[in-house]
Amino acid sequence: MKFWTLILLLSSFVPGSSYAQASYPCGPAPEIRQALNGLPNMADYRIPFEQRMKPLRALLEKYPRDLFVQRRYQDTFRQKFTIYQEFDRALAMYRSKPGDPIFRYLEARLTAGFDTAKAEAMLNDLIAKEPNFPWPHLTIAELTDRSGARDAKKAETHLRAFLAACPSSVEGWALLRTVEDPEMIRNGATRLRALLEARVDSWSLPYWRYLWDLEFRSAPKDQQEPVRQRVLKDVAVLQKLPPEATREWNSLFQYAATLTKDQGVLSWLEETVLKQFPTSPLAASVESARWLRAHPRPGRDAKPEEMKEYLAIERAWTEEFQKRWPEDSNVIWDRWMMISGGSATLPADERLPIADAFAAMMRRSPDAGSMTPTLPIALARLYVQWQARLDQVPGLIADGLRDAELENKYQRDSSLLAEEIRKSQSDPIALSIWRAQLTLAEFYLLEGKLDQARDAIQIGLANVERRPLYPAGSDFAQRDAEDRRRSWLRLQGRLAELEGDPPKALAFYQSFMQPYANMLSGKAKAVPGPELSNQIAEIKKFYLASGGKEESWLEWMASAPKPASAVSGTERLRYDVLLANFEAKDLNGKTWRLADLKGKATFIDIWATWCGVCRAQHPELQKLYDSIKGRRDIQVLSFSRDEAAYPAESYMKEKKYGFPVIVSKDLVEKLFPVAGLPMYWIIDAQGRRSSPYRWFISVDRVIADLQEAAAKK
Repeated sequence: MKFWTLILLLSSFVPGSSYAQASYPCGPAPEIRQALNGLPNMADYRIPFEQRMKPLRALLEKYPRDLFVQRRYQDTFRQKFTIYQEFDRALAMYRSKPGDPIFRYLEARLTAGFDTAKAEAMLNDLIAKEPNFPWPHLTIAELTDRSGARDAKKAETHLRAFLAACPSSVEGWALLRTVEDPEMIRNGATRLRALLEARVDSWSLPYWRYLWDLEFRSAPKDQQEPVRQRVLKDVAVLQKLPPEATREWNSLFQYAATLTKDQGVLSWLEETVLKQFPTSPLAASVESARWLRAHPRPGRDAKPEEMKEYLAIERAWTEEFQKRWPEDSNVIWDRWMMISGGSATLPADERLPIADAFAAMMRRSPDAGSMTPTLPIALARLYVQWQARLDQVPGLIADGLRDAELENKYQRDSSLLAEEIRKSQSDPIALSIWRAQLTLAEFYLLEGKLDQARDAIQIGLANVERRPLYPAGSDFAQRDAEDRRRSWLRLQGRLAELEGDPPKALAFYQSFMQPYANMLSGKAKAVPGPELSNQIAEIKKFYLASGGKEESWLEWMASAPKPASAVSGTERLRYDVLLANFEAKDLNGKTWRLADLKGKATFIDIWATWCGVCRAQHPELQKLYDSIKGRRDIQVLSFSRDEAAYPAESYMKEKKYGFPVIVSKDLVEKLFPVAGLPMYWIIDAQGRRSSPYRWFISVDRVIADLQEAAAKK
């Protein structure tokens, strides 16, 4: 008898969850499920974090060894590493009983986010010592569902072990998204559907999307329309459940609308939200989405007056929207980004209340987002820029440096990522230190404390080498060091100015301004932001007051000597990794192999239908594809990381895009080191993969880089 047939037969004899038949439960007891369903909405950041956590902690105190209470507890914070206090509290709880296998398992599950190797060793040790404990198998399978850790065979092995012990667990069947075995996927979809249809309730909501993905994956291309119709029938059943103002409920119907391309599902969802939850964050999101659909942003080819008109309309709507939803976390974040980006359009007396509202939200709800540098350092920087509340600056800097260490106590484990990806990631503590030192030096200059300013500048310059932002030898390390040294030039110039040494001040200012000469002359398309514009204006004022002439201003800044190791434009690409051999069909049925990439250069775009930034770049990708279509030396190929082909296929038809698409998350993991989306690469004529490509400079620049790669020997 085949393994999966045996599992299906066994599961048919398991009524509901099997917690009563095993020493380790496979599902929550009814009273636990009911209690978990009654917990507050953790995504409503208007409610303080501690207030949202209080009922869950009370449940945890009542049932400290219940796996499902503990898993829910961990899931509220285990991806939010800056909430270090909760990690400390949980790990202390688990380590207080090192001999308890459940606590040992929970420690390993939480540790997996910041030390994967240690966690997996702990889980394997548990499997050896407690062979009847199924949950370590599931967590090892979960660990394969991350970039850099794809291992379908490992996932299949551990899922088989888990499902043999817990055939009625929806968690196990839903995780079949990590495997490749067609029989496993097909039978898993059958079993998961049976489990979900037998229990249509709030608990089951997050798992329906995984069922639909499995069914689309297991259906032949000519059978995908029946799967779509089945999804619509599921939606009709799920719509009868009481609506919930939760992320899970909203996400399910959003996903169903995207998957089926049925406008009726989205309309029903939005009308239900506005009617049932008119003051909720979901309602704010609905109103925002509707406005954006009705007012699409002009494309890159839009005329300046067209874009100006759109921005005026958008600004007016945004101001009205923010007045109506002042406590919405997205509104608070948007207003913070506006002022922290140096916006000069807002009166000075309106900026401080926005900063105060943001700081209050982040302090009461630290899970509403994370930031680098830390909140106190960011506030200190703004106070210095605005020359307001300067008495608070030293204390904020001290608090911010302390928080930088604490909030990065549990950093996301990057050991699974490829080395070239790891080297592109900056050190958040070093970044906070750099920003703090810049702010403190500028504060001393404002206060006229020149000795302290001089010391702060010297310490900051020394830290460029002592505390680099990027690992030594990375593509970014040398350029970053130069950029950070340049950031100190303006302050060195200001110090010399205050010390009464104009020639020395002008020399520092000239070196600081040199990279911006092309920008200000119009030779480069980039324009300075508000903060840089203010700095340039101050330097120009001093230049003119020191005898400089308006007509020689651009020539003066351009004549400063360039750093010996400066790189013009973007850094050159490296081609030192031969792409692995592969074979896959795109959505049009064309088979692609490594041999199809050799002898020419290929631009690679890695995306997914659920990635908004990816979709925003696709008009440019289509323009690139149209520009080079038919050429024999350069080409375009994209990879979608969607679970099934149907969403990508529907998206391409809807948008009328023609560039080729291979849908395979597993193939992407095999060929490219991916740390996020979107990501871009160039494959040269020898089949070698470039270092990550900085998309999207311009179509012309990409074509030039492709032509250069096509000529590589």
